[in-house]
Amino acid sequence: TGATWQSSVVIGKAVPGGATDASLPLKTGSYLARPYDARGNPGPVSAVALRAASLVPMTEVARLDEAPGFAGTKADCSAAGGVLSTDEGATEALYVFSALINLGTAGPVRLVSDVGILIEERRDRIFGPETGAFWTPPDGLFWQGGADAYGDLDTQVRVRDDATATWGPWQSFDAAEFDGRLFQIRAALSVESAAYALRVTRLSVAAFRAT
Repeated sequence: TGATWQSSVVIGKAVPGGATDASLPLKTGSYLARPYDARGNPGPVSAVALRAASLVPMTEVARLDEAPGFAGTKADCSAAGGVLSTDEGATEALYVFSALINLGTAGPVRLVSDVGILIEERRDRIFGPETGAFWTPPDGLFWQGGADAYGDLDTQVRVRDDATATWGPWQSFDAAEFDGRLFQIRAALSVESAAYALRVTRLSVAAFRAT
């Protein structure tokens, strides 16, 4: 499927080792699972590809695409060359979408996120004997993190309708139903340590209503 652990986001909470099932949001794409032993050591990654289907006909009524410009409000992250990245030294960052979803009238809607990320180890500097200076090696495959890198992008929404003048609380979602007219979206980026960087290359949310 091409999906990898370092380019995935969390879609559900960890379950006990004796569990035989788990409930997750249904989205088209690859679902990855990985066991950890009692000491927290990771095991091999397993993958299954799924295609989301719905018994109720749905029509896309709105979409926000943030890449490649990423023109929204940023805290502890920055954009360059079509990529949104956590800033050096930051383990958490927030990105607020540049526009709201305004459906015109309040009502039920299904929001589905679509993200593309890569978690990398920040490049180290080593001594360059030719110049007597420190330099950054160009071989990213050697110097950047592998499959054990951990981070996440949590897509969140808060809702406002015609009956209230205030926003509701922020709620995490991957694919979920909400009721309202105005929807503000943000992405919470995180990495396990400042030695890693989370790069976002795709970030969008689509709204669907039953037809």
